[in-house]
Amino acid sequence: MDMEYGIAFFHDFNNYQPLRRQLKKVKQKYNRRIERFYKNIQEPTLFIRYISSENGSEEIKYLEKHYEEIIDKLRKYNENNDIIFVANDDIMSNKIEIYSVAKDEDDTVARKFLDKNKVLCDLLNGYEYSLRAANYNKYLVKPKKKENFLQNKLNVLRRKMYGEYIHDKQYGEEGCF
Repeated sequence: MDMEYGIAFFHDFNNYQPLRRQLKKVKQKYNRRIERFYKNIQEPTLFIRYISSENGSEEIKYLEKHYEEIIDKLRKYNENNDIIFVANDDIMSNKIEIYSVAKDEDDTVARKFLDKNKVLCDLLNGYEYSLRAANYNKYLVKPKKKENFLQNKLNVLRRKMYGEYIHDKQYGEEGCF
């Protein structure tokens, strides 16, 4: 958990190595992603922000108050950058446009929200961009992760033998990064 920003990195660390040995690799990974993100948004980019019911009313208040600031920041990198807000149907705003969707049964969000809002689906299908076909083809051929049976059994055995390894909540005085 990054205490300064309140961001949790649940899937970036394993339970069997000390935190100090893993930090450099995780930091490099995020630096690469951040660099790639800033490079990519030099091209026209449509951001989609999903707002769930969990903190939705607080998030809407923030977005309403800072909407122009957010748009200015996005367009700093490309004047055609824009953002669309999608929210559970119990979230509303009089100040910003929100595409409403019904959340999935026994869930906090709609996992396939385009299936639940035809207007939004048609809108997004109307956008043309150079990487559309390449991205779709990559999605089609992307191998689905299969659970590694042997690795899973090994992890269960490790937990039984050694117990769970729990990282310190904080790394040094200077924070993680």
